[in-house]
Amino acid sequence: ALPICVVETGKALDEAKAWAGKIAERGPLATEAAKLMIAVAEGEESAAATEALASGFIARTGDLKAGVGSFKTKQKPVFSRS
Repeated sequence: ALPICVVETGKALDEAKAWAGKIAERGPLATEAAKLMIAVAEGEESAAATEALASGFIARTGDLKAGVGSFKTKQKPVFSRS
């Protein structure tokens, strides 16, 4: 998870670029699902339902296998969007 933080004056752009780099390293389908959950969630129950749907979708893709495999081998994953 990416922590929420406060940065010093003048450091926001550097911090934003660092966050963008971390997000870019994650699976594209997982990132899209997270964006969808943020966009549609209106409450705790809605967020949980949306997360369950997104997780089910991602579980049927090659990205899940790539992510789990890279975690086990401690290597950088190669995501395919399929």
